[in-house]
Amino acid sequence: MKLANLGYREALLQDKNLLNGLNVMDGKVTIKEVAEAFNLEYVDPKALLA
Repeated sequence: MKLANLGYREALLQDKNLLNGLNVMDGKVTIKEVAEAFNLEYVDPKALLA
């Protein structure tokens, strides 16, 4: 319901559980362990949502 009421950006910023489930946004990897495993650049998801 949060997604519908707030939109995805605001919902992700307000709910850490939703944010923890975000793996990729705008082609950027937002999970540090995934980025390291595949030798990709990690980007903090909050930086992408700002």
